[in-house]
Amino acid sequence: MAVPTDVRAFYLVRNGTGPASDFDWPTSRDAPEPTGYFLPNGEGVGPLENLGAWFEGPVAAARLDDEPGQRYLPITTIDPDSFYGSFVDCTPGRGYGLLGDYAEAELPNPGEASFAAYLTKVADALCEGRDFGDDTTPRVIDGRLDWR
Repeated sequence: MAVPTDVRAFYLVRNGTGPASDFDWPTSRDAPEPTGYFLPNGEGVGPLENLGAWFEGPVAAARLDDEPGQRYLPITTIDPDSFYGSFVDCTPGRGYGLLGDYAEAELPNPGEASFAAYLTKVADALCEGRDFGDDTTPRVIDGRLDWR
């Protein structure tokens, strides 16, 4: 699978948006709130070691039998199970490099923008203090960035 340049560049700089422990279920009620889920809608970009497990989850299960060459790489999630989030289309052709979204009981929805374009829009909304298209406005709660 050929990973798009913008995704590859992100992972060369950062191994996700928080520590790997943020993308595992807490082992106790006393565990601190994870800091890695700071993107709009409470999403976070998982560390490289999680992508393999996520790839075998909902995105892989939703592949159509008549499209065996389809290659979706899960990249963001809202929880460690990765049942909801976004993926990068790594399928050669027209949709290559575009960010789409997926949910547990639904077929993946291809997107129209790249991962880099998404991160740029998030950064612009954050710098301007405005919502991200669905009334999610950035604010700081308990010292953490929150868009809800």
